Amino acid sequence: DVDIITYGDALSFSAEAQFDNLVDVSVIDNLLIMSPILNQHGATDITVLATDNGGLVSNPIIFELTIVPLNDDPFLDAVSSQTMDEDDPQIIIISATDVDILTDSQSLTFTATSSNELFQVIATDDAESENNSATLSFFPAQDQHGTASITIGVTDGVEVDLHVFSLTITPDNDTPFIVDGESIEYVTTDEDLSPDPIDLSGLFNDVDVAL
Repeated sequence: DVDIITYGDALSFSAEAQFDNLVDVSVIDNLLIMSPILNQHGATDITVLATDNGGLVSNPIIFELTIVPLNDDPFLDAVSSQTMDEDDPQIIIISATDVDILTDSQSLTFTATSSNELFQVIATDDAESENNSATLSFFPAQDQHGTASITIGVTDGVEVDLHVFSLTITPDNDTPFIVDGESIEYVTTDEDLSPDPIDLSGLFNDVDVAL
């Protein structure tokens, strides 16, 4: 502005972004500051103007700012310790967050493993959950109880997040049963004479008792 020299005029600067959901734009001490919005990417025009003391405005300088995407990590929501009864399969819902699901149409895959082979667990992605949750199904072996460490994971195909929680299967009192093929045959004895004793230890069993 020629008036800066001849009339002691001063310039002030202003700027704005075409898409303010991508970047915050400001001018501080004649410096153009551009701060991308967290987890957003794309392209937007930036328009810069100069204004003098008299309120006259320059022609705009317009340039394109491109914010290049980065892969954001998925994060599993924590799962508390779980307790369930023996012989009673259960399911719970696990979930995760990843901003790229919305911005980049990424998908998440869930996994689950058990430290105890008697207590199996399977993670099944929920097709109707906008891809941020899964169903965790527990399959304890019949008549078994105890503890296991369950490790769940989620991946976006690049990064992985893991979480470990404890599973406790509480014992249930099982009914004694007759051992297959065992029975007591017809017994006869003479009057005033006791029949031979019958060993009952092999006739019955109970999964809760070591016979």
